Amino acid sequence: MIRVCWISRTCIVGIVLLGWLGVGPMCSAHSSTFTHNAGDCADVYGPINCGALAEITQEPHWLSLPMSRLVVNPFTDEYMGHPGESASTEGDLVPINIAYYVGAAPVPLPALWFVQSLAGITEPSRLILGNQLSVSSLAGWNTNGVTVRSSNGGLTVTSLADYGSISQTVTVDLDKCPDLLVQTANRGNFDMKVNDGSQSVDILLTPRQELGANVCSVPTATGWHGVKTFRVILYALGRASPVTFTHVQFVGGNRKVHYTTVNNWDPSRLITSVYITPTKILLQSTTILPNVDTVSQHLHFDSPPSWFVISGRFGGRVRWNSEHNVLHLMGNGFNSVLTASAPLRWLGVRPTDLDWALPHERSKNSDFGVWRAAVKMPNGKKDLIVTMHFQPSSISDTKTPLLAPVSATPKSFSSSLNQRIKYWNALLCRVPRPLDFTIDAVKSLSVSSAEVCRNYYRAWAFFFTDTLPPMPENRYPFAQICTGKPSMWTDGAPHTPESAVWDGAVASQALALVQPGLCWNAIEGMLSQVDQNGYMPGEVLPTVYAQTVWLLFQRTHDLEQLRRVYPSLKRYIDWRIAHPHWVWPNKSIADLKPDSDKSNEFVVHEIVDMGFASKIANALNLPSEVKYWDDQQKTAIAEYQVWFWPAPGNVVWEDYYGGTSRSGSEIDWTLKGLGINPTLLPSADKNHLVDLFSRSFNASTAFGIRQNRFGDLEPITLGLFRHGQIDDSRKMSDIIMRDVTRAHGFSEDYSRANPPVPSGVRPSSFGARLMTDSVLWHNGVVLDEGLPILLGMPGAAGVNDVPVMDKTLSIRYDQLAHTASLSGPALAILQIPVGFRKRRIGPKVIWIGSILFGQEIHLETHHNL
Repeated sequence: MIRVCWISRTCIVGIVLLGWLGVGPMCSAHSSTFTHNAGDCADVYGPINCGALAEITQEPHWLSLPMSRLVVNPFTDEYMGHPGESASTEGDLVPINIAYYVGAAPVPLPALWFVQSLAGITEPSRLILGNQLSVSSLAGWNTNGVTVRSSNGGLTVTSLADYGSISQTVTVDLDKCPDLLVQTANRGNFDMKVNDGSQSVDILLTPRQELGANVCSVPTATGWHGVKTFRVILYALGRASPVTFTHVQFVGGNRKVHYTTVNNWDPSRLITSVYITPTKILLQSTTILPNVDTVSQHLHFDSPPSWFVISGRFGGRVRWNSEHNVLHLMGNGFNSVLTASAPLRWLGVRPTDLDWALPHERSKNSDFGVWRAAVKMPNGKKDLIVTMHFQPSSISDTKTPLLAPVSATPKSFSSSLNQRIKYWNALLCRVPRPLDFTIDAVKSLSVSSAEVCRNYYRAWAFFFTDTLPPMPENRYPFAQICTGKPSMWTDGAPHTPESAVWDGAVASQALALVQPGLCWNAIEGMLSQVDQNGYMPGEVLPTVYAQTVWLLFQRTHDLEQLRRVYPSLKRYIDWRIAHPHWVWPNKSIADLKPDSDKSNEFVVHEIVDMGFASKIANALNLPSEVKYWDDQQKTAIAEYQVWFWPAPGNVVWEDYYGGTSRSGSEIDWTLKGLGINPTLLPSADKNHLVDLFSRSFNASTAFGIRQNRFGDLEPITLGLFRHGQIDDSRKMSDIIMRDVTRAHGFSEDYSRANPPVPSGVRPSSFGARLMTDSVLWHNGVVLDEGLPILLGMPGAAGVNDVPVMDKTLSIRYDQLAHTASLSGPALAILQIPVGFRKRRIGPKVIWIGSILFGQEIHLETHHNL
């Protein structure tokens, strides 16, 4: 588990660390050992490169590469740090936490390796053993909602519902033995909690744990000290998911290493700088991914000890190769090999941390658990490189399953880092470049335009990273665009559990602007999982697949690809029409018969998607299919009114259950109806939705309205514009880019706190799309239909280098003259809009024309392309 403190009590140390990092407002943090390559393009605030995106974080930031199975610091509560003084048992410093995507679900690998025992090689600290809570039988324990049996030398606890517990009252001298140690024999999920009887809610000591010995400080979590009586409560989490507790005891006497941490991230690397209080050592860790299969860490000491220990926790098989001085780790579905730039002296593997802390005669060797190796630094050397290379075991040579080590030298690390910087700088230069980031339609709440600019490009870095390669072990030969790769969300279809049908398509729409080939491949793969009835397994969410396919066709004009995916797309939309409501993925097909449950937001998304399906049929020259979708849309509009606007039609509802049964009247969810083409709704309904928005909107609260997912806010923001509410649309675009920036994270949704807090799946493509699209809306450009749409938006400035097929287009607005001008190579493949004229300025040709507030201009390519 990572232990990270917020810099509050040690401000001076924090300033020293920041100075050591060389961090400036728009600068990348990097060691002077490595050169920084400037980007090849610039924005209104300077170069667009890794340095411009650098940010200081209070918690370790995730790191990955496009099409990589690896994520450093995936987002889970277990991996995240917490505010407060940071104290690490036995000196667990700068841990490398990994998620590796292999098979049906990513494998979490917390504390895969970390620095330990900086004072030098010593015998493990002797524990002071305090109160032991016997787990040889149930005697002394109270049970609540669980079954318990004795097994494996402990108590196996199984919850009868989502959670249940066993508890015991103890009296402990917390000054002498402050830590509660709980050891388990399997991978069941559990929580460790305490309560002295004065709390209405039990106090959580640690988040869910994995196999091994789990130690947590009771005083840190509770503030209790001295002799204290309280209950120890061990929760088993998950119905019918047993966990076996084999050792429960209070301990003390472990050596603690107190330290202060500063993290600095950019897309190419994560730097963690640590000031260790007892020794006054400054340690800087720089973590990179040299390639999609490798993680590498550069450790730099300002005054290194002559000896220290590298340790790690691993639940698979650990094998030390003395001939090559490397460590092989073999897990479920993968192999990996660790190598270092200095010789390692192997100390062994023991089942748990407890076994290393117990007196030597009571410890035992193992082939899994907690391993340790001593490092002897060469005289005068302050740098150590540790590298681990991964490979799915299914594609390893079965005769020689152990991988060859990857080079781990300062020179190779420096070269890899510079390659990563160049790689990311080139990617960032491929995205649309807005001309204005200033929040002016609502209060900025101190969010600067430079912060919005950085967050916009960080969102693009997220989209690039949020991809997985084909995974043969899942019998899936297509790329994946994830819901949020660092979040480890896995409730999708069996072959693509990491991709939600809604979120993955939303991410594809953005990424398709710069990587349409990859997105075609990913969407074709998703649609290949649609069965003959039109059902795609996994969580059933609102659909935007016709819009996504149409966007990809507009980006590529690949008619053959469009024709190839159309049959499965049609089956899928038809199935969604019959099932317009949410379904959890554990439902069987037998449970998915059409029923009377209807959800407003599902129906709205389907109505919009039918419009794109009609465009696809027209592009394929299928007039009967065009009529089919047009008729389906008319029917859906009529049903939408019957289900959610019952007579006299002065109230709109969110859910319909048949007959007169409805719920959710006049709530923000129903505002998505603004996303329906205004020509398809009666005036009374349109006016009602606009009025409901006015009653719901409050610019002084986070995001203005309660529902703030991308799928909620996109139809509302653009719908307001198309319903003539231009000023409100502008306010929504500004409030979104302000509040996503204030939240400091891309997530599924956000709280209404001030500032808002990320919630739901995090990180998530929804939050990233909110960021990119709100900035583009603010600048008067819509790109979610493939070809640019110009918006006559007050205050809009325009966007440079908008991708149009394989060319780019720059769009600029003159607010005083109410004109838009277009320039760039894409003019060669576009039709000149009605009312525009060509003008030559030197060698440059531009198109210029009038655009009034509230007007939309849809750009189109030549018909013969």
